[in-house]
Amino acid sequence: MKMMAQLLRANQPAARIMDFLAQQEAAKSPGKVDRNDPCPCGSGKKYKKCCLGKLTE
Repeated sequence: MKMMAQLLRANQPAARIMDFLAQQEAAKSPGKVDRNDPCPCGSGKKYKKCCLGKLTE
């Protein structure tokens, strides 16, 4: 957040801010699915509303 605030104060273009956000998202571990992420099953629902409570075998 501090980096975004600095970019905004420096009047950087929105594309640079979006690049920063994309880098932050890519830094997440690829195997971890958060509750509010799209479900990896491809249903289009959030993970918490779809497969969070299901047992995997």
